[in-house]
Amino acid sequence: MPQPRSLPANPFVNLSLAALIQQHRFQPDHTAIMGVCEDGLPILVDWTNPRPGSFLIGGSRQDGVTQLLQLAAISTLAHTPHRQLEILILSGQPEKWTHFERFPGEPNLAIIPAYEREAGAAILQCSRMLDQRMNGRRPSELMLILIDDLTTFSRSDFDVQIGLQYVARQGPHNQMWTLAGIDAGLAQECDRFLPSFQTRILGQIADPFQAGWLANRQAPDTAQFHPSQQFCVCIRDQWVNFWLPGQA
Repeated sequence: MPQPRSLPANPFVNLSLAALIQQHRFQPDHTAIMGVCEDGLPILVDWTNPRPGSFLIGGSRQDGVTQLLQLAAISTLAHTPHRQLEILILSGQPEKWTHFERFPGEPNLAIIPAYEREAGAAILQCSRMLDQRMNGRRPSELMLILIDDLTTFSRSDFDVQIGLQYVARQGPHNQMWTLAGIDAGLAQECDRFLPSFQTRILGQIADPFQAGWLANRQAPDTAQFHPSQQFCVCIRDQWVNFWLPGQA
């Protein structure tokens, strides 16, 4: 009988999310921490620079994807005046986000179950808001749209799907960012959405074909990654491995 393989050790197993944010408390406003590289440096995202485009995170475990999205949201909240930030969370498991409702400072934050019709209405509202921003009729304050399971929207009404593609493709140029997670094994169900996401983040993916499909380029071997704590992202044509903090 084959022995179960041991998981790779997270070098930041004793690092808490709060400690990570405290370590980088002097980073600029309108930035987020996505994780920690193996050399200890953070993976940072500058929300004022639209070049990375929207983010698609694929892996075999949704809990890891959710943790990464939550790290991005919390680190942004910690480094951005709340009056300049709006967060929309469309989740297939909204119970995993309830602690955000108690985040201090009363941020402009909404949590909507992705399987409810209200989620589709929220996407269409974001599409209209983006039109207003592009035409200069609405201030372009930072907005994060977090979707932990993109496949939910593959079954949405056609106008919702078109609206989501539009927001993901054009939003970053107007301070409206979409970060979406996806089960790597179901990526082909969401093929219509994938071109709208410029930056791809890979977690553990056993099938090289699925990894390449998600990466939209030659993908590294992530089969031996920790399934919920280890990821990689392509920066300047080089894949960089990074970890989530080991403690909430």
